[in-house]
Amino acid sequence: MKILRNYILKEFLGPFMVSLVVLTLVMIQGNLIRLADLIINKGVDIVNVAKLFFFLIPALLTYTIPIAALVATLLSLGRLASDNEIIAIRASGVSILRLVITPLLTLGLILSLILVLFNDRIIPYAHFASRRTLSSIGIKSPGAALEAGTFIDSFDKYVIFIYHIDGNLLQQVRIYEPQPDNNPCRTIVAKKGEFVPVPEKGMVKLKLIDGTSDEPDLSNPGRFYKLNFKTLFLNLNLAKSNEGEIQKKPKDMTLEEIESEIARFKTSGIVILPSSF
Repeated sequence: MKILRNYILKEFLGPFMVSLVVLTLVMIQGNLIRLADLIINKGVDIVNVAKLFFFLIPALLTYTIPIAALVATLLSLGRLASDNEIIAIRASGVSILRLVITPLLTLGLILSLILVLFNDRIIPYAHFASRRTLSSIGIKSPGAALEAGTFIDSFDKYVIFIYHIDGNLLQQVRIYEPQPDNNPCRTIVAKKGEFVPVPEKGMVKLKLIDGTSDEPDLSNPGRFYKLNFKTLFLNLNLAKSNEGEIQKKPKDMTLEEIESEIARFKTSGIVILPSSF
């Protein structure tokens, strides 16, 4: 019995490992192109890119492990059936349910418990660590964390649109600063720009060259003042929080941390309602 059980588990583990590796590589392939672009075109430190790569793997495993287990089960049992080994086992008087199904169900239960640990502990940590790494990249090399031709709201107080980014050098920059009480926003347009990282303060300085600024008159919303400038500096905060600290989102927390946050909100008088979505 022990020899047959080990033989069946061996038949399962081979296809399982191959399927797991292949599926993980296929799912990570799209991210590899983006990570390679960070190194080749945007000059990001290879150590930080390697960190991002390893932080991606735990989230992928929650998808690839169940699929690999299904593929391995079908392949292993299919091969045993095609070679008439299941018929031979039944002819010898051994219970198929006890010999074949039970070991695979036990292994499936073990994999399920591992995935529970992944989802509760490892994935939240990896996701939060990935956000911290991206924030660090954004402070040291802001151009690597931004995409040209899109509205960028990663900065506190400002929405930025950049037509072309080459490292930390920018071409055709538009900056919008929303004003309180639904007043018209401040608009800055510059021909050129440059990011000047200030890592020790967790922020970035944006140097704008040859541009204009439309300044709204808050006392008269319909009136604007147009200011021309040769050079203008703006202080940008990537983290959108005090002192550049990264705050945990719900997906970055374990169940214990989420329960602690709910208890803290309740003690503060904040009612937590279930989502309607």
